[in-house]
This record gives sequence, structure tokens and C-alpha cells, in this order.
Amino acid sequence: MLVFNVWCIIYMVFFTLSSFAVKENCVMLNTMSNVASHLFYVSYDVFMLYKTYAVSRNNRVVLYCNFVIVAHRAVWTGWDIAMSTGVYDPETDICAYYQYPLSGFGYNAADLICDAFCTVVSIGFNFQYLFTSFGKLGEMIVKDNVLRSVLILSVNSYLLYVNLNVADQMTILVAYMLQNYMYTRALNAELFWADERKIASLQGREPTKNSNSGANKINSSSSVVKSAA
Repeated sequence: MLVFNVWCIIYMVFFTLSSFAVKENCVMLNTMSNVASHLFYVSYDVFMLYKTYAVSRNNRVVLYCNFVIVAHRAVWTGWDIAMSTGVYDPETDICAYYQYPLSGFGYNAADLICDAFCTVVSIGFNFQYLFTSFGKLGEMIVKDNVLRSVLILSVNSYLLYVNLNVADQMTILVAYMLQNYMYTRALNAELFWADERKIASLQGREPTKNSNSGANKINSSSSVVKSAA
């Protein structure tokens, strides 16, 4: 989580600097902003995949799938960094960022696949707890993943549409800023959900404690009866 937030800050710094880029540093600042943005997104994916691996109780199939998903995302990352860059227009004296449409579509699709995988695995491995004494914990995990997926899948789907169909630079900018905001809120919401899961886990253990104390009372009562006899 710390790495994600650090790259978020670095990305925002380079993004702000690229807005004031001139002819001499147009390509360099936009490239650095693009690299930082990908490390920002990839750190989110890696965190969610690690969390999913932990939730799956270190399932080896999930681990192998995680490696494939990260490798797939890395390919799109490299291609986008190579193809998308800053472009200086001498007529208007403006430095603008050019997003290569296909790589923009590809890496957003890779992020969408990653989040969908995390959601399916997390719900699948915790569905069994919904009907046990740990049902509250399972409910929290399901709520966490479903709510996050609705937000992330929605914003990534919108970005897929924007990359393929929209040419207006302001609309593209707003779309990416919306995506950045959603990613930041979704990951840092883990601080809230971690507390909720802890409370749910403790609530799930209470019936067990009560039943054990009840059993101890019965055993002690029977011991008294035997000694009296």
C-alpha cells in the first residue's frame, strides 16, 4: 500500500510538470509521467493479486495465474511506454500527450482482467463461510470485492471506450483523472475494510466461546453431582 501511494504522488508530480512542458522537455516529461502512471497502476494490481493469493490460502494455481496476469500487464506496459509520448505543436506552441489507442485499450483491458480475477477468486474461496459461524467475515470479504469491482470495472470499461472512440483531449484527460481517483480510493479503502474484517472475525468466534463456556458449565455440574453421590 505504501509503494502504491508513493507512486501515486510521483505520478501526480510528473503529470503536473508535463502540463507546463515546452519544446525542449516535452517528450521527456510526458514519458516520465507515463512510466510513473504505469508503476502506479501495476502496484495496485500487484497488491490486489497478493491479497487474493493470501485469501486463497496460498493456492498454487492462484499463484501461477498471478504470474501470468502480471506478465500480461508488463507486456502492455512496455508497449504503451514505447508508443505513447509527448508531441510538440510548433503552430500553437503546446506540448500535448499522445496516447496510442491500441496500447491504451490493452493495458486497461489487462487491469480489468486482473480485478475480475481477484474478485472471482476471493468470493469463490470465501463463499463457504457465508453459512457458518464466520458468515460475517465472508460477508465482509464479498462486500469488499463486489463494491471494488463495480467501481474499477466501470471506470476501466469507460477508459476502454474512450481510448477507442474519443479524440477530444479534455475528455480523455478527465477520464484518466477519474480512473486515478477511483484506484486511489479503492486501494486505500483497505484500511477501512481491514478493520471491518477484524470485527467480523471476532464476532464469528463469539458463539464458539459461548458454547465452550456452556459445555464447561455442564461438565462442572456433572462433576458436582458425581461427588455428591
